[in-house]
Amino acid sequence: MDITLHFCQGNLRSKKFYDAKYDGLVDTIFQLPFSGFFMEFDDEKYCNFALLEKRQGQKIVLGLVNTQSDELEDKEVLLKRLEEANKHVDPKQICIATQYVFASTEAGNLISEEGQWRKLDLVHELVESLNA
Repeated sequence: MDITLHFCQGNLRSKKFYDAKYDGLVDTIFQLPFSGFFMEFDDEKYCNFALLEKRQGQKIVLGLVNTQSDELEDKEVLLKRLEEANKHVDPKQICIATQYVFASTEAGNLISEEGQWRKLDLVHELVESLNA
């Protein structure tokens, strides 16, 4: 059984609870006794994938697709982010996901149901592109 930990910056009415990068945390994060981590990389400013080299063999779930708005990410940009991540982590140790949840509370986010389905379709398209 894999036990993982999700690092979430929050998701209440399309607002984050805090805005922080992983830079100062990874030494501590990757010492934690988990077999994998769900980490949000849905914003370019958080995409310092070189930090993932500090892992202790744990799997990483890259939350690449933002779940707070209907705006759909560019698939090519996301594929480039994956290429960059693959320079620092064995692709067999990487999983792809949305930013993880479409809301942290019952109040939800400012994203439509249609937008949520488009985001999930985009994740599926990314996987299909990688498996082609």
